Amino acid sequence: MTDPQNQLLVDTNYDGIYESGVTEFSSFEIRFRLKSTTPLLPGLGSFQFSSYLTNSISFSHINLSETTANKAIFMISHTETFDSDSDGFPDLLDIDSDNDGIPDTIEAQGKGFKVFSGIDGNKNGLDNAFEPGIIPIDTDGDLIADHLDLDSDNDGIYDLVESGHNAVDSNQDGIIDGGSILFGANGLLDVLETAADNGKINYTISDTDSDETSNYIDLDSDNDVCFDVIEAGFTDGDTNGILGNNPTTVNQKGKVTSGIGYSTPNNNYIIAAPIVITSQPVTNPTCELENTTITVADNGGNTYQWQLSTDGTIWNDILNTVNYQNTTTNTLGLINITNAMNGYKYRVKLEKTGNSCGLISNETALKIYTLPVVNRVTIVQCDDDTDGFSAFNLTVKNNAISTNSASETFTYYTSLAAAENEDSTDLISNPSAFRNTTAGSMTVWTRVTNSNGCYSIAAIDLTVSTTQIPASFSRTFSNCDDLGLSNDDTDGIATFDFSSVTSEIIAILPPSATPYSIRYYKNEQDALSENDAITNTSNYRNEGYSNQQKIWVRVESTADNACYGLSPRVTLTVNPKPNINTNEDLEENQLVCSNLPTFFVTLDAGIKDGSPTSDYTYIWTKENAVLETEIGPTLEVNQEGNYTVEVISLDGCSRIRTIKVTASDIAKITNIAITDLSDINSITINVSGQGQYEYSLDAPSGPFQDSNFFDNIAAGIHEIYINDKNGCGTVSQTIAVIGIPKFFTPNGDGQNDYWNVKGVNANFNANSTIYIYDRYGKLLKQITAFSQGWDGTFTGQPLPSDDYWFAIKLEDGREAKGHFSLKR
Repeated sequence: MTDPQNQLLVDTNYDGIYESGVTEFSSFEIRFRLKSTTPLLPGLGSFQFSSYLTNSISFSHINLSETTANKAIFMISHTETFDSDSDGFPDLLDIDSDNDGIPDTIEAQGKGFKVFSGIDGNKNGLDNAFEPGIIPIDTDGDLIADHLDLDSDNDGIYDLVESGHNAVDSNQDGIIDGGSILFGANGLLDVLETAADNGKINYTISDTDSDETSNYIDLDSDNDVCFDVIEAGFTDGDTNGILGNNPTTVNQKGKVTSGIGYSTPNNNYIIAAPIVITSQPVTNPTCELENTTITVADNGGNTYQWQLSTDGTIWNDILNTVNYQNTTTNTLGLINITNAMNGYKYRVKLEKTGNSCGLISNETALKIYTLPVVNRVTIVQCDDDTDGFSAFNLTVKNNAISTNSASETFTYYTSLAAAENEDSTDLISNPSAFRNTTAGSMTVWTRVTNSNGCYSIAAIDLTVSTTQIPASFSRTFSNCDDLGLSNDDTDGIATFDFSSVTSEIIAILPPSATPYSIRYYKNEQDALSENDAITNTSNYRNEGYSNQQKIWVRVESTADNACYGLSPRVTLTVNPKPNINTNEDLEENQLVCSNLPTFFVTLDAGIKDGSPTSDYTYIWTKENAVLETEIGPTLEVNQEGNYTVEVISLDGCSRIRTIKVTASDIAKITNIAITDLSDINSITINVSGQGQYEYSLDAPSGPFQDSNFFDNIAAGIHEIYINDKNGCGTVSQTIAVIGIPKFFTPNGDGQNDYWNVKGVNANFNANSTIYIYDRYGKLLKQITAFSQGWDGTFTGQPLPSDDYWFAIKLEDGREAKGHFSLKR
């Protein structure tokens, strides 16, 4: 009996007294009762009764109550004993149930197994290391747990062999040979224990690759990427590491019956010989007829055999031939490849001693680029001096050399070898202006390279041809400088039409069944290289060649490219327009006085460069009407208007000068507004007229001001002046500004001795009357504004200093009253 939770009371000595605290008890009869008066619910009892090798067992339930019924529920189970290895030890007592030399506790756990601790803390008969119990593993999934399976990984090698303990199995049945006496009392071969029947093995279970997975459950024990079943020398048709082909069948001991194995294995399965490809072979695209290589990078120590497949399915080993070299090295050489090899696939098989599988690389396909298709061509160039030498533009026949010239690169050489080897020594650096080095004719070569870097060599035959145009033939065209798009008629650029030259040249050439090609070029270099021909000869502008330009003519046969002429036969001359001041800034405009009929101004043609006036003719106009009699460089005018003069050079080039003549006049005074009899007197002068006017007060020569308004004017008689700024004259007028003095000092010093109104004289308000009163209203004096004034006396007696009052009646009808001071 075991009662780890002390749920029972036990009568250990059969005296009718049931004792507490008895958790373990062994006897042929055990009397017990529940420790509590509260029944245990079903399943909560942790106590149990066990017996071994028992033929029968009886259970008696005694009810101590005579009035109340009770009952007890027990589960009774029976465990049948097996002896899987037939060694006389039932499995439940056999620590090596399949007799392969590997303890069941290790096989039941597999990788990372635990070992006995020697402690059973809860006294349930199970070592603490294995609590709460071991669920046996089945590594190969064949429904036979590893501790009963003679081949736990189904690789065709017995666990006995893979364990590494070297116990004898002469009949190769996967079970250690020998009688039961050799296995002691626990079913494990004594010689494999550190001491007989102690259950501790004296060897280390083999783990060749040290991956903590023992060989007997490791399909690749040496971790060389080759399954043990293959390296042992057995078959594995579906390459899953299991002996034989799927479906896999086994017998009751876990031995595979669907494949042939279990003989003495080849030791390769425990010899680590990995084959590792670190860089798969890759075929770079290659040009036709060139050489290339394919390389595999690996971990070393391997042998190599390159293989070829022309259809992607069947592979054959490659032998060294005219097209292949180094077929058993890590780098395969392909020699002088042809288009027929395009798409061929290549791979390499690597092998190594100790590795029974070998390794086949990834396949790589050969891509072959075609070469440019080229033709031999001839270029004929004109000889302009009959010495047999001329400049050739080697690029003009590129499209004849190759139909794909637009997408290809052309380089040129003076020797075939240099073209083939890209030797810069013989490279023609300026192919658009190459001068032949052999008189008359020579051959150069071009290397034509397509976008894939593949090249072909083509020969170019150069021939120098003499001209057929007479040396005396030349044509000159002249035009005046014009504005053009730049709006500048002084830049020496003009528009020309020399298209007539074409028909003239054709007329002097020999008759031909095929038309001539006549082209015009801006300079010799373009003509030689046949570059940038002039396409519009009827509307050509000499841009970039101001004032004068020589046009080169190139005449060729369209049949054979023979040259019939190459020389500067057309001269374009730009004649300048007269260098005159056109008066665009209006600074040369003139003015006349309409009030002075005899006043004239002289207009001139504005010639700036000092050239003689006789070098030009002149056409004068007024308001667009031609002045027929005026043909000189100057014109005398006394009337306003818009005048022009067209100045024409001896070459017929002209420029127009425009002059505007404006009329002016003296001022006409319309009125003068005077504000007087006030503290601040002012005047405003209003005039009319064509001129521009300025004003002055009492100063005939100025200074003048633009404003027609004057203020702070002293009382008195003044003269105003209005001047025409354009010089047509000055007008003036006298005005009177009336003012009342604030005081006077009649002390006989000759200064301010009399008081009278200012701004009055014989011409202005001469008949005005003034009355003077004292502060009491007594009339003291009556005077006229034109008189000397009051002297400060009354009946001949001087009056004292005081304020006195006045009343004024002006001739113009105005009246004024006020006071002033007499000071002594």
